[in-house]
Amino acid sequence: MPKSSIYQQPLYCLPGLGTDHRIFEQLLPLLPFEDVRFLDYKEEYCRPGKGCDDYLAHLLPELQSELKAGEQPNFMGLSLGGLLATRLQHHFPDSQLILVSTIKTNEEAPFIFSLGKILPLYWLVPAIFSWEMVPRISYWAGVISDKDGYELYKKMLRTWTPKMLRWARDAAVHWSNSAPVGQVLHIHGKKDHVFPAKKAQADCWVDQATHYMIVSHAEEVAQHIKAHFG
Repeated sequence: MPKSSIYQQPLYCLPGLGTDHRIFEQLLPLLPFEDVRFLDYKEEYCRPGKGCDDYLAHLLPELQSELKAGEQPNFMGLSLGGLLATRLQHHFPDSQLILVSTIKTNEEAPFIFSLGKILPLYWLVPAIFSWEMVPRISYWAGVISDKDGYELYKKMLRTWTPKMLRWARDAAVHWSNSAPVGQVLHIHGKKDHVFPAKKAQADCWVDQATHYMIVSHAEEVAQHIKAHFG
């Protein structure tokens, strides 16, 4: 498949924890994709205690049913969506992944993932707490660096139910992927504190960018994608 053909094939976008398709609004107009589809999270597929593969087992039939003969799906995954995309690629090994602010193998996983498997203290924090405190903490810590981004994140997070948040926290911690099975373009921010840059093995880096760079540094992310795919 020629690199440029990714623009003519369906691109499925998977958002991160607490976000939805709106997180891609700054980036996608800068790119020449002709057929963009979104895989927002569905509460009925989010079963607390079950992981990413269980979620995909419910999602896959729906995805496969909408693909037309000859269509090759490709995926763009952000944060938690990137974790799902790495597992989704096992079902579509010819697909190409664009990973933004995420990781692709266990070697890149932060220490908190290992700790969470042994001592899941996050279960002590009520999921509903995330609605109010996560946006504030993200803003104070510089993960979200502007007021508009902060307001957008609050709106998106409100679409997540406590059940979905509980599932997502557990699914992220217990995610596992030993190696990509297909082609991957991994773009990462040098100031990402969720998936620390010192462990990430990215193909492209964005200076001064945090975990929220798909909004704050959309132009730089787009430049890397266009440079890679032509």
